[in-house]
Amino acid sequence: MRSARWFTCCSRWPPHSEILRIRRASPSGWLGKFDPQQVTWFPAHYSSERMKTMVLDELDSRGIWAGRPEMWYSNLSRVGNIGSASIFVILDEMLNDGMISPGDTLLCMVPESGRFAVSFMHLTAVG
Repeated sequence: MRSARWFTCCSRWPPHSEILRIRRASPSGWLGKFDPQQVTWFPAHYSSERMKTMVLDELDSRGIWAGRPEMWYSNLSRVGNIGSASIFVILDEMLNDGMISPGDTLLCMVPESGRFAVSFMHLTAVG
């Protein structure tokens, strides 16, 4: 039988101290290495519409520009939370709808709420 520790992401549960440590380390450690003002789109999968507001408010509180709200694209209200497929379905929709052009840059955001983690991928569209 697996221990409960196998299912946790941190050294203690609930992982409050680890979350604070991560929040303090990021994103300031990346400032100057990436220019968010060069991003055309922010495709994002989030499990709740509240998440978008929370992310934008957090970045704004740190003085980090994260685009206008209309630059953030999600299909959550139409298709629901389809888990790990979400970001790929979002990108497919954007391509099929002609929203992405060669040279556009995308910063995709995919949070994983069970482990309090967020992953990003920076893409550039080519011809």
